[in-house]
Amino acid sequence: MVNRAKQQQREAARAPPRDDAVADRYLLRFVLEAHTDRFRYLELDALLRSAGLDPASCYDRPSAAAAAGEEPYVVLRAPSPRLLRDVVTRAILVRDALEIWGVGADHGACAAQAAALEGTDVFFGEETTWCLGVEAYGVGLDLGAQEAVRNQYRGAFRCRGRVRLKGADVRYRVVEVYDEARPARGAAPARCYAGRVVAASRARELVSKLDLKQRLYLGPTALDAELALIMANAAGVREGCSTLDPFAGTGSILVACAALGGRCLGSDIDWKVLRGKHVSERDSGERRRGALPRKQPSAALQPLHADDRERRTIFANFRQYGLPLPEILRMDSSRFFDSFRGPSIEGAFDCVVSDPPYGVRAGARCAGKDGAVKPVPDELRREHVPATKPYATADVLCDLLEIAARCLKRGGRLAYLLPATNDLTPEDVPRHPALTLVACEPQQLSTKYARWLVVMVKGRDWSARDWTPAVRAGVRRGADAPFAALKEKLALPAPPPAPKR
Repeated sequence: MVNRAKQQQREAARAPPRDDAVADRYLLRFVLEAHTDRFRYLELDALLRSAGLDPASCYDRPSAAAAAGEEPYVVLRAPSPRLLRDVVTRAILVRDALEIWGVGADHGACAAQAAALEGTDVFFGEETTWCLGVEAYGVGLDLGAQEAVRNQYRGAFRCRGRVRLKGADVRYRVVEVYDEARPARGAAPARCYAGRVVAASRARELVSKLDLKQRLYLGPTALDAELALIMANAAGVREGCSTLDPFAGTGSILVACAALGGRCLGSDIDWKVLRGKHVSERDSGERRRGALPRKQPSAALQPLHADDRERRTIFANFRQYGLPLPEILRMDSSRFFDSFRGPSIEGAFDCVVSDPPYGVRAGARCAGKDGAVKPVPDELRREHVPATKPYATADVLCDLLEIAARCLKRGGRLAYLLPATNDLTPEDVPRHPALTLVACEPQQLSTKYARWLVVMVKGRDWSARDWTPAVRAGVRRGADAPFAALKEKLALPAPPPAPKR
């Protein structure tokens, strides 16, 4: 009994209460990547709203937006570490969060503020392992400089336990931030932060796990895993939510949504994409016998399923990652609601996430021939494969907005990619009366073009008066002002040259 009591005391000392907050401000460290820095706050806002927090009351958006692409930090206010942990663990572009114990213009002021903070002694138990890291943005610190910084914080971090560099019970960090991107040697930091790391991203690991280079089934337009995961978070995909991609293709977005816990339904008109492809005879015998793909850690993937040895389909990717299989329909999104009986599909989804086709690298198609669709006799319907025709970009956008407006629950979100010129503005984005634009941020592709991540929320119930044939025809003609401006800014393929006479 005595030994058991001592063991319980030791365990209590080793595991300090994780949700005991000694401060209400946190320093979030973003992933430092130039091609995703414009999506930082878009994703953060979506995750904060999913956790029931108001982004406007959590951090200063204007100053944070000004720092986009510069320093990868933002100071955020949250009522508890538990709520903040729910946000950070699901984030793709946030690495971790530091509970701010001290902040100052130099290390002396920062250490003094951290030492004076009340309630920190609970983390300094003899059985609590710890480590103290030092990092600086914009300048490199050698081991000697890092040790000199640590010595200034002996009074702030009065740790009595053993040091453990990996897997410590409590991790502390000191951060130096400089105003200049490349400060001169010996320059003093503009601000110093010190505190306890309270949360780290777990979803970030999915970026390498879902890497396209090791995926079994791919297409020419497969979306990279990182952007697909960011889109899923922007749309509010979470555990158990229903997710729709009406232009699924090879299912890259569906894989990302399923990895974040979504229940997925996808559709596409291309039978060859959905049916998959035979495994080439030139593939190695090792892969055909069911081994894992090369250069992939065995812990990340499942052994090759028997159904995937001779033919690769969308489902092969889900089995590869051990994800629940989606529902896949072969259908024409231009006649989306004609494919369902009754209104059962309306208001059935929490999220719509899609990378619709625009004729770049893969042509957009819809059912039809010479502008007319002939009825199919009942005796031929089972084996009939409808003819397809080009699907105009204006129709693609109109149909996507209509699908989202009708299929989303009230408060549900639509996230999609829109390739356009760099001078696109939120006013140029096509609108739907039932959908409200909440975000529109670019990912730079060239000096002229970018792909814009557009996020909309369903603010009211859909009405048949919203999208009458007359309204749709006006959009097609450019009578709708935003769409008329957008037509000149879409990154569309050049028309084929006229035949020579």
